[in-house]
Amino acid sequence: MLDILNIFFLAGTLLSNIVLYSDGDYPFPENRESVVTVSTHREWWRVDGNGKCKYTGVMVPFVRDWEQEITRGKDGKTILPPEPDKTAGQAFIINQKVCGDKVEPIFRVAEIWAPKGTLMEKHQFAAFDVIEMRPDQCPKWLEQVLHRIDRVATHEQGAKTFLLALKSASLKLPEDLDTLVHQLGEKPVLQQSAASTAPALPETP
Repeated sequence: MLDILNIFFLAGTLLSNIVLYSDGDYPFPENRESVVTVSTHREWWRVDGNGKCKYTGVMVPFVRDWEQEITRGKDGKTILPPEPDKTAGQAFIINQKVCGDKVEPIFRVAEIWAPKGTLMEKHQFAAFDVIEMRPDQCPKWLEQVLHRIDRVATHEQGAKTFLLALKSASLKLPEDLDTLVHQLGEKPVLQQSAASTAPALPETP
């Protein structure tokens, strides 16, 4: 349903990506059942750039619970089995654009393929608009991460605040997470495009 190869998005989605820069140092959580609130910004020269607007959301660990096909030179293709008990990286869901007193709900995603390290201040990543994605453009970790946030929200205020904001957003997103995930998987094709690779942050030692 939410089918895409790791960090691959289609070219049509690249038209709706933005580059975000971290507002601080955010260590990757050691506990996988964690949600870290993050703040980011765009380039200062943009209308909604640094000093005028902030893009806020959460960072959540994810696991690779799907098979992954890789190509190793002359050895051909190899299928890696899922590793549901091993943190693969950090998922980012940016759900608010804050410009002064104005708060605009958004739904953008990004990822870092690194289980340990820190999102350093001013480090950049591309954030993609889920609302404009085709079903097969959504990252495979999205459903997993949404449910993780839902679990953590029962005892952690940051996750709860994020979830309440997401559910109350004027994006016509359903209150029930299962329905949300289902709708993401059933969205019609919005545009035709060819495969491309989305930029990703390098691993942090």
